[in-house]
Amino acid sequence: MLARRISADTWTTWRLRNAEPAADRVAALVRAWAAGRPAPTGMRVPTTIRAGNRGLVDSTRLSLAHLRLNEPKLFAAMREGVPGVFEEDFSLADRAYACGGFRAAAAAYKQQIADDPDHLGAWAGLALCRRETGRHGSRVLIAHPELVRAVHRGVEELSGYRVDPDDLAAWLPEPAPDGTPGGTGL
Repeated sequence: MLARRISADTWTTWRLRNAEPAADRVAALVRAWAAGRPAPTGMRVPTTIRAGNRGLVDSTRLSLAHLRLNEPKLFAAMREGVPGVFEEDFSLADRAYACGGFRAAAAAYKQQIADDPDHLGAWAGLALCRRETGRHGSRVLIAHPELVRAVHRGVEELSGYRVDPDDLAAWLPEPAPDGTPGGTGL
């Protein structure tokens, strides 16, 4: 289970750092959201991979997973809320996620996104929490977090307000299945 979470974290963080959804499709989605229209169904949103050095950076969730494996007593102390246990300061969201408190972690990650919509670790954490809880309407956030983030940023740029990431993810269209006109998925 822990290995699956680490793998999902790596994959999700990599997508947020490296995958870029087509700007024209993102703009169309932003305009539809801002106008209060339903999301277009069957829309294909091609994604390209940005060139450059954008490998995985250190992750506090990964550090906490290592702590859980290598220092189980220290991890247990963190779980029990013992103060002053760490040299490193872990966020409330990451601590909750590491301890299996996915709903509390999701709420904290959403607050981090509200405070800083460019916080990739918060976007990854929210997607990982939704993967764990199976929240209805989270499939696009789980599979294509870069698209949800791009539309979120576009809505803010267009309207001046920040939309709830879960509301936006639930509104976004499911990927167009292979073989449909104009669609080979997101």
